[in-house]
Amino acid sequence: MSEQQPETDGRPSTLRVRKEQARQKASGRTPPPPSHKLGQPVPLQPVATSDSAPADAILLDEPVGSFWAPIELVAPNPRNTRDVKARPAELQILAKKIADNGQQHATPVVTRAAYLAIFQEDEAKIGATARWVQGPGARRRAAQLLNGSPVLKVEVQNDIASSREKFLDVTLGENIDREQLDPIEEARAVELLVEEAGSAAEAGRRRSRSDAWVFQKLNLLELHPDVQNALRAEGDARLPVRVVRTWHKKSLDQQVDLLLAWRRRNDPTFTADAGSAPDGETPGKVSRREAALTRLGTTLGFVLGEDDPDAIAEVGQAIRAKVPPQQRRALAEELLREDDS
Repeated sequence: MSEQQPETDGRPSTLRVRKEQARQKASGRTPPPPSHKLGQPVPLQPVATSDSAPADAILLDEPVGSFWAPIELVAPNPRNTRDVKARPAELQILAKKIADNGQQHATPVVTRAAYLAIFQEDEAKIGATARWVQGPGARRRAAQLLNGSPVLKVEVQNDIASSREKFLDVTLGENIDREQLDPIEEARAVELLVEEAGSAAEAGRRRSRSDAWVFQKLNLLELHPDVQNALRAEGDARLPVRVVRTWHKKSLDQQVDLLLAWRRRNDPTFTADAGSAPDGETPGKVSRREAALTRLGTTLGFVLGEDDPDAIAEVGQAIRAKVPPQQRRALAEELLREDDS
């Protein structure tokens, strides 16, 4: 019984093409050479648009396997929340690597027709001339644009556009699982997944995550833009997510105040503006003692302000772990003395 290979959109699969090439080579017949040069775009038929043909008539005779496509015909993925321009240094490193060694990995794309079949509302976003829509791999496209390359190495993978859920899972879900997004990019990705799933519970189920995990991500989108930018910063200026777990419960003005307090304590590059410091205080860095006291007070305020019956015990355990016995006794006496005064 002869093996039957699956076909996609009326075209032989990549595996079938490769088997046929191997069979021809074994029989002494050499397949004809490609009609295009390596590194040059494959000759393509004119692109039909929705004004001149129905969606299912667009893009016939797609090349099989990876090929070089005119980069202006590859639209960026409208559903991708990754901001590739937010990390210019990383993008420049990748661009140089590709310039020196070539683009080793093809960018997965789907045809215009396949994308619009599941996201018809995005037709204006991808533009009238786009022949393909990028799936994952936004950094490679951005790096090639930075290099001024007229082409992008792509591979058509229409199977990832079999449904909206599948496309978002491939382009957003994998980045979340691999922790390739900054906190705000991840939160925006989770927001899209929730919108598509219909509820936080369903979105969490699809990603094998709890409802609490989903809401923790969504809460970041309720923070002041300055706080969101600090969460995306690099190095010592980056605000840890664990610090802002409850900040969404505060007003926007309070969030800014908390951010300034955190920066004074933790960011060695931060110098407050003259108008940022409270009356009677000198803007800029504070002493180590003041920073420690402020940090302790802020931490206790967050922990004890959550109405958690175990919070005081946890604070006590943390102090015992970090503070020597003699200093703990002195601290306790001082606290009690202030209470009695």
